Amino acid sequence: SGTHLHWKLRFTPTQSLRTLLTILLLAAIAACTQPQTTETAATPDTPTANEEQPNEQVQARLLADLTSITPGQPFRLGVQFTIEPKTHIYWRNPGDSGLPTGIDWTLPEGFTAGPLQWPAPVRFEIEELNDISYGYANEVFLVAQITPPATFDSDSITIAAAPYWLACEDDGQCIPGSVDLEITLPVGDN
Repeated sequence: SGTHLHWKLRFTPTQSLRTLLTILLLAAIAACTQPQTTETAATPDTPTANEEQPNEQVQARLLADLTSITPGQPFRLGVQFTIEPKTHIYWRNPGDSGLPTGIDWTLPEGFTAGPLQWPAPVRFEIEELNDISYGYANEVFLVAQITPPATFDSDSITIAAAPYWLACEDDGQCIPGSVDLEITLPVGDN
């Protein structure tokens, strides 16, 4: 025997539609089993290998602001999101609908990641639903400062990032996406 949930909700027609869309969106995300790929991402001087990703609406690339790291010296890593026309992803506060874009970092021992730096978002409005949300179209970089420990014993380090997003088209159709990225950086002697 299974557990059954019964919800009795009373809303205005606009609230009902918004609630239904939210429930459907959450159900789609829960049911979604997107294939994931591991990418080797680029530093400014090295090309990215295998840029094919399972999500056609959004492509993501992991970039560093340097070509080698120095123990104890912070540097920046960022994910470049390239978004198809008539599609958007969401800001940290998505507004009336949507889900925030994020990045889960996997760092070597002793490394720390600062908070994401969020560019100013664009306002998206669906007048029929009286829905206002905030996010990004075309392209956006989400960047975090990475601080290595003062000392460590390695010739190179590998950092993994798992960005995730909800991509919505102008017609309201939304698809969650994610990809596993990684970057390997040599350790300099500075």
